[in-house]
Amino acid sequence: MRTEAQGQRDAIGQRWRMHTETSQPSLPEHELVATSTTVVYTNRWMSVRKDKTLRHDGAEGIYGLV
Repeated sequence: MRTEAQGQRDAIGQRWRMHTETSQPSLPEHELVATSTTVVYTNRWMSVRKDKTLRHDGAEGIYGLV
């Protein structure tokens, strides 16, 4: 007996296989590429970093990491 989660994983896997068979390799939709990194704050316990990013569709953005 298949669970709903197993069915969803199978459907995602099938869509991914169809995508990779019919198109050229590209970054997945959730993939970000950091184009620059800057530490904006630091102390003895933590640091805060700001990355300028580039999404798979060419849009620029920022990503913060504590």
